[in-house]
Amino acid sequence: MKKITKNLLMIMSALAIVTIVSCGDDNEDITVNTGDGIDAKLNINYADSLNAEVNTDDITDFQVNVRVAIESDETVRRVYITQNVFGQGEEAVDAPALFGANIDTKGDGSIDVENSFDGSQIYFFNISTANLPAASGTIVYRFWATKNKGDFRDSDKDRLESVATLVLELGTGQNPDADLIEVSDVQLFAPTADLQSNSFVSTADGNVYALDDFENSDLWDVGYTAQGNNPQLTSAFSSPQRFIVNGENVSFQELITSETGAEASELNMVYFVDIDDSFDFDGATTAADFADLDVSSGNSQTIDIPTAASGDLIAFIDQYGKKGIIRIDVLFDGDGDGNYFESNDYVQIDIKVQP
Repeated sequence: MKKITKNLLMIMSALAIVTIVSCGDDNEDITVNTGDGIDAKLNINYADSLNAEVNTDDITDFQVNVRVAIESDETVRRVYITQNVFGQGEEAVDAPALFGANIDTKGDGSIDVENSFDGSQIYFFNISTANLPAASGTIVYRFWATKNKGDFRDSDKDRLESVATLVLELGTGQNPDADLIEVSDVQLFAPTADLQSNSFVSTADGNVYALDDFENSDLWDVGYTAQGNNPQLTSAFSSPQRFIVNGENVSFQELITSETGAEASELNMVYFVDIDDSFDFDGATTAADFADLDVSSGNSQTIDIPTAASGDLIAFIDQYGKKGIIRIDVLFDGDGDGNYFESNDYVQIDIKVQP
């Protein structure tokens, strides 16, 4: 069973939302009575309102009251929110978890405002400080709007206007060293013609995806494939796999494009290099332990897996600049025929990556 061992602080919040949407003329004035006691006012598209910092020691009612206004001359499709707890790395915030159930979301948890008018969306919510850790550090929220699908890990993709940032400072605000994201016992299966195989994993959270989960293809990082009969790890962007679709032989990238309408260039890029197996994989615990890994975007996006692999180490860096190491635990040949690319063949790996 896949185990995710990343140890992040869990923040429990009592939250509410008021969403104000106008269906009138784009030039219609929108007035909102925010009332007293708003601790953080973030107004995307106004440079002097993009950032807010609140020291929780100054909060007396155990609630940080926040207003986020998103204004753009273009239609806003989605609103993305990330959270970084004590510098441990940005993670997507599921909008219903933050705002409550009465909000529409897309499959990645972003706010669905696809049918919104060209203008403003204003969100109010409260963050409870009652359950925050009794420690020093920061909790950073980032908010941005997109004109198309966007990407939690890349705030530049399809973004409208600017990124708004809310910093909750606990105590002195000094963060500890960032822990590595650790994922164990990930099994990636050889791609199958029916697209049902679980062939890709997101290194950000260890989620494994079937090839027909096109909605989440932008989250795929590392996959299992083969060239000839050579088992390989590959990035989604450079997968050499081909499929027969409606009688035509198409590339992996052409398949994704035809199913999603997205450009193949939007698929994630990951670069690999073999490293000395004497590297202390088990002993690596913080992001600093991977700082000196000799891997870059100059390396290949596919790499062979030795058929006798057991404990072999492969370093990687993703397109977001995060370095990591993959340990090959098992390369499984289901029927023992020396062909590692049949439906019951898989590679089992452990992953550690910078947050």
